[in-house]
Amino acid sequence: MVYRIEVDGKLNASWADRFAGMKISLRQKSNQSSVTILTGRYNDRAELSDVYNSLTERCLPILSVVIGKLNPETGGVTEPSTRRKKP
Repeated sequence: MVYRIEVDGKLNASWADRFAGMKISLRQKSNQSSVTILTGRYNDRAELSDVYNSLTERCLPILSVVIGKLNPETGGVTEPSTRRKKP
């Protein structure tokens, strides 16, 4: 499965190795604050747990997690099987 994790705050591409090679991109919210989008494939929960732990250790609030399939045309995640939003 492919995961798309959005966190509040800004991480640059140099962090990709710390997050198991996930693709890192940024977007601006309407209030001009940054949201980091991590996209990547994980084979087991241990890898995903490592990413989660790294984010929480850095005090980066997780905004959403989308689990689905990789769209080869856009590089995005499609057909989400689960969407979990943090309140």
